[in-house]
Formats: sequence, structure tokens, C-alpha cells
Amino acid sequence: MELGWFNPPLITLPMKFRYGGVRVYFRLRLGALSAGVEVESITAEDEAAGGDLNLRLESALRTARVRRAVAETPDNEASGKPCPALNQTAGRPE
Repeated sequence: MELGWFNPPLITLPMKFRYGGVRVYFRLRLGALSAGVEVESITAEDEAAGGDLNLRLESALRTARVRRAVAETPDNEASGKPCPALNQTAGRPE
């Protein structure tokens, strides 16, 4: 976090994207009026497989999805509603 007397705060979060045999280390920078991404490195987990790293990254980004946790109820296993709590025990919200 960067703080100054005359500047709005800037928060920097180190992040890692890993999917489809590709790893990207980057920093997410969030400011009051702006946001940005600074890529540190891009690597392939299995470089022996060959192929263009840019094509592998494009494919990984296109097919990656964030899966949302679903709340379970006693009547049915999955209600389709977002989970109200991040912490779950045996698949049921606390």
C-alpha cells in the first residue's frame, strides 16, 4: 500500500494465474481513479511440450473460469444461490 499526504492511496496485490499449463505472476494495482496490471513473468509448466507460449497463454485465458460456490439446503443438494459464507464444512455454509 502506498500512502502520501497529497495522493490517494494505491493498493498493490501480488497475484498468480495458473491454468492450462501456463503460469503468470503479476501485480494488480488499485487506485482511487485507476486500476492496472503489471505482468512480472509468464512461464509454461511443461516447456518440453513446445508450442508458442503466446498461444498457450491465450488459450488458458480464454478457457479459464472462476467457479462460484453454491449454497446447499436440506431439501436439495444445490439451490443455485450464491454461498453466503466463504468457510464451508462438508459442503454446507456455516
